[in-house]
Amino acid sequence: MKKSILVLLVSIFTLTVYGQHKPNYVQNIANEAIVSFPDTPRITTHLTSVAYEVAYHDVIYSASSYGVEEGSVDFLYRNFASSLYRESIANFLKTIHGKLIYKKEITVDGVKGVEFECHSTQDTVGYYLYYRTFYYNKKLISEGMWFSQPVQRNDERLNSFFSTFKFTGRAKHNSVWSDKTLVIKGVKYAFVIILIITLIIGSIIFIARRSSKKSIKNE
Repeated sequence: MKKSILVLLVSIFTLTVYGQHKPNYVQNIANEAIVSFPDTPRITTHLTSVAYEVAYHDVIYSASSYGVEEGSVDFLYRNFASSLYRESIANFLKTIHGKLIYKKEITVDGVKGVEFECHSTQDTVGYYLYYRTFYYNKKLISEGMWFSQPVQRNDERLNSFFSTFKFTGRAKHNSVWSDKTLVIKGVKYAFVIILIITLIIGSIIFIARRSSKKSIKNE
């Protein structure tokens, strides 16, 4: 009888611990997406970014949005988002003095992103970080969790948090370019550039001929 009660108490405690991590506070991320935290997050805003963070029991939950300004020739790069992911992850690892453990491509609501895990030591305490990052409407939108111990990638807490992430903002055409769209844009821009160059060369030839005719008349 005592053994049965002990097993029941252990089971209840385990369910309670996981229940405490159940996300239930819906947070809007820069009017582009939503994610549910287990408690009200602390919000930190800057000129082009906003970050949300909750330290809940033994886990840190986070999300962020960072504005990305595209250059005038970004349309030429079919792997612009992939390059952006590599650069952002590299900068993130450098900032937290972390080491990348794994990385893979993912898709949420039709938007391609990247999921990665890394390890970092902060104030002599080791953390295992699990993040998902998406390039959407000229923003890098991320969600992540920090653990003091490594966890399986199918951990219930990870799945519970990540599954609440949804895109809510309307996708602008130029921020979710497909390969076909990029080719079309590249052709259009190339045509415009060729047209401008042709007009410039034509104008130079026309002016040169007029100058030549005037010179012949004067002679």
